[in-house]
Amino acid sequence: MGQRRKKADPLQFQRRWLAPDYWPIWALAGLMWCLAHLPWRWQMAFGAGLGRLLYHVAADRRHVADTNMARVFPELDDAARRARVKAIFAETGKGLPETCVAWFGDPRRLRVDWQVEQIEPAIQALQDGQGALFVGAHFSCIDICGAYMGTLADFDTLHRPHNNPLLNYFQHRGRLRFVGGLVDRRDMRGMVRRLRQGRGIFYAPDQDLGRKRATAFVPFFGIPAATVEATSRLVTLSEAKPFLVLTRRHASGYHIRLEAAPQIATGDLDTDLRAYNEWLEARIRETPEQYLWLHKRFKTRPPGEPAFYGVKGK
Repeated sequence: MGQRRKKADPLQFQRRWLAPDYWPIWALAGLMWCLAHLPWRWQMAFGAGLGRLLYHVAADRRHVADTNMARVFPELDDAARRARVKAIFAETGKGLPETCVAWFGDPRRLRVDWQVEQIEPAIQALQDGQGALFVGAHFSCIDICGAYMGTLADFDTLHRPHNNPLLNYFQHRGRLRFVGGLVDRRDMRGMVRRLRQGRGIFYAPDQDLGRKRATAFVPFFGIPAATVEATSRLVTLSEAKPFLVLTRRHASGYHIRLEAAPQIATGDLDTDLRAYNEWLEARIRETPEQYLWLHKRFKTRPPGEPAFYGVKGK
């Protein structure tokens, strides 16, 4: 039998990446570097403008966001819903230069107002070797807030490897400047092991990952939503201390708030998942345009239910 091929180190630069096939990625990286070093208000203006452009050209994502708003906020009339969807695209667009900062810049160098609340108990849990599970959500500023939070507390974060190895290299190299390590989001055992070792892990379990990975249907804005069960199990298996993490953009910067969250670690799976969804729903209602409503959150349906997004959502 042949030997198994050794997995490439994503942090090891490969000379083959200098070939013409990779030049578009180098150009993209150069653009991202430039965006990362613009003044913050220029970044926000660029991102909002890009989002408004995408509103007009990304018909499928516009359909997804509009469907989400129609079902989640049925009280909105057509004009209000259209305005909300446009705002969602603008706020989502701002996330692009923020990701550029997380990969190629430094959030500490931005001339912005960073408001961080209640992080001290989490830092203490890590210092005590207890382990901490930071449970966040996909608000559009998650990348830059996660990077800044990594300058205050030592933790690892989940990630999804890119198919392009050079882009994967830039992601690893950039993010590891602010966090201790990157964990494949499918590596449940690795997460438990790190938490048991007293590490912190930042984790956002609020997306529809399909029936194989999100088998529980839990109410979210009154709609059964396929919900990842791993959050409750991670805390149960590791005995780490759970914290809910809110990341939010405001007029002059960013707001990060941590909350000790025993309500998502009761040991009862249904209770834990409902508590997380209820917390997230309440936070979204405060700034609905900053949540990632371009994601097909309700795509996976209980048996017998019709497609949520119609033909375009299939």
